[in-house]
Formats: sequence, C-alpha cells, structure tokens
Amino acid sequence: MSRRRRKKSEEADENKDEEKKDEEKKDEEKKDEDEEKKDEDKTEENATSENKTEENATVETEVIQKKKSKKHEKKLTVKRIDFAPLPLTTEQIKAAKAKFDAMAKEEEEVAKVLGLKNELEASVYGSRDKLDSELLIKVTTEEQREEVSKLLMEYEEWMYEGSSEKNEYEKRVNQLKDLLGPMEERTTEMEAREDLPDAVKEHVDQCKAAEKSIKKNMTWINENKTADASAKLVEFEEWWAKKQEKQASLPLHEAPAYTKVEVMDAVKKVYKDFASLLKTKKPKEKKEKKDDKKKSKDDKKDDDNKDDDKKDEKDALPEDVEGTEAALKALADEKAAAVEKEDYDAAHKLKGREKALKEHLASLKEKSEL
Repeated sequence: MSRRRRKKSEEADENKDEEKKDEEKKDEEKKDEDEEKKDEDKTEENATSENKTEENATVETEVIQKKKSKKHEKKLTVKRIDFAPLPLTTEQIKAAKAKFDAMAKEEEEVAKVLGLKNELEASVYGSRDKLDSELLIKVTTEEQREEVSKLLMEYEEWMYEGSSEKNEYEKRVNQLKDLLGPMEERTTEMEAREDLPDAVKEHVDQCKAAEKSIKKNMTWINENKTADASAKLVEFEEWWAKKQEKQASLPLHEAPAYTKVEVMDAVKKVYKDFASLLKTKKPKEKKEKKDDKKKSKDDKKDDDNKDDDKKDEKDALPEDVEGTEAALKALADEKAAAVEKEDYDAAHKLKGREKALKEHLASLKEKSEL
C-alpha cells in the first residue's frame, strides 16, 4: 500500500510540475505578446507625435522679445576745491600772453639790431681793405677815398659808443653801400672792358658770315627779313662805336658809358635774328597731278629721285666756310636751349645735324687748302 501511495504521489507531483511548466510557458507567451503590443503602441505613438510636431512646426510663429530699457537720471552736485598753486583767471591768462608777445617782439628787435651791427662792422673793415686795392685806386680820386675813410672812422667810433636803435644801423649801412657801390661797379666794369671788344667782334663776324651765307645759298628766304636783320646789325655797330668813343673820353673815376651786360644783350639780340633765319627750311615744291593712275618704271624712278632731292634740300649744307661756321654756332645755341628745356629728342636730332656740319666744314677747309 505504501508503494502505491508513493507512486501516486510521485505521479501527482509530476503532473503538477508539468502543469506549472505549461503555465509558465503560457505566462511567457503572454509577456511576449504584451511586449510586442507595447512596441507597436510606442511606434504608433512616436509616429503620431512626429506628425503632431510637424503640424505644430508649421503652425507655430516665432516670438521676438525686445528689451526695453529705462533711463534713470540723477543730478549730482560737484564741488571744486583748489589747492595751491591756484589756476589763473581769464584776465590773468590774457595779461600773461600779452607780456610773452611783448618779450618775443623785443627779442626779435634785439636780434635784428645785432645782425645789422655785425653787418656794419664787417662793411667797415672790408671797405678799408678795398680802399687799398690798386683797381679801386684807378677808378677813384683822392677826395673820394678820403670821404670814404672819414666815414669809416666816424662809424667805428659810433659803434664803440653803442646804440640799440635799429634805424640808426640801417641808415649807416645804406649810406656806406651808396658810397662804395659805384666805386665797386666801376672796378668790375673796368676789368670786363678788357675782353668785351673781342667778344663783340666774334658775334658781329658770325652775323656777317650768316648774312653772306643766306644771300648766297638760302635764296628762298624773304629779302626783307634779311635786310631788316642787316639793318639791325649796322645800327648796333654804329651804337657800339659811339659808346667806345664816349668811354675813351671819360675819366675812370666817373660812371662808365656802357656796361658789359648792356652790350652783350644788344649784340646777342642781333645775332638771334640771323640764327632764326639760318633755321628757315626751304619750302616744299607742289606736286603735279598725273592723269594716269599707274606709273611706269621710269616714272617711279623719277619720283624716287625727287624724294632724294627733297631730303637733300632739307639737309642742305652751306657752300662756304663762313656760312658753315655760322650755322654751327646757331645750331650749338639751339641745342643748348633744347637741353635747358629737357627736350632731349630735339637735342639728339640737332647733334646729328651738328656732326654733318662739322664733317662738311672739314671738307671745305681741305678744299680751300688745296
């Protein structure tokens, strides 16, 4: 009996175990089903939430908030407390500026007086040395030199006494210049007169050579222009002869009849007229119209020869030595003027012309020697 009961109890226990296992399987299956449902619900909820957010995104409007600031003003009372040294008042500042300007002006006047004093002192000592020079002795009299020496002694004594007046120094400096100025001018002009006749003769000879060359070789120049330039040359020669005669009759201690600058300006003015005539180019000849459009070989050769002749006419060279030398002188002046104006292209062209003239001059001199 006991064995049967055990078997039955064992069988009952096994059945219970199987039932438990079945229930556990069912529970697990239910859990799986519930989890699957939850996952599906979540996906649906996410999808709906995304749709809602998209709808809300399209509907929502952006709100911008501006910051409003309020100004609060509060009046403050400031008290100024000055410690020594106290600041200047406007009246005191004006007075100080006026005083400073007066001091600066006074210092400026003192500096000017000191400069005039040094100038007067240098003039006094320099004038004494000039009085002893041989040239000044030739162009002055004994009385004139004594007058200057007395004035120098007087000025020297006055400077030792001292003065702060600007006008007094200016007055004495000008007096000394007025007295010594003409003497110094006579000295310089006496030295200049030694070489002046040769310089004038050189320019006059060049003018005459240019006149001769123009009449002989440059027949295209208007005769009236050449005559006017020749008349000016004759007029200058007469004026120069009279000035020389007058100067010869004048004593050296008197003002000269002419100055070097005056004479050279006059002769250069005459020479300039001839130089401009030498630069005049021969006018171009008018070309004759031909009926035939096509030219023969002979006609073309003739035209080429004519072009060569025209080039030769433009670069025409004087036929004599004097004319060539005059043309070279005029060309040198023209080249110097171009260099001063910094027109280097023109100067280069003139350099080529100058070379041709020099070669031509050399050939003319060789022919003359033969």
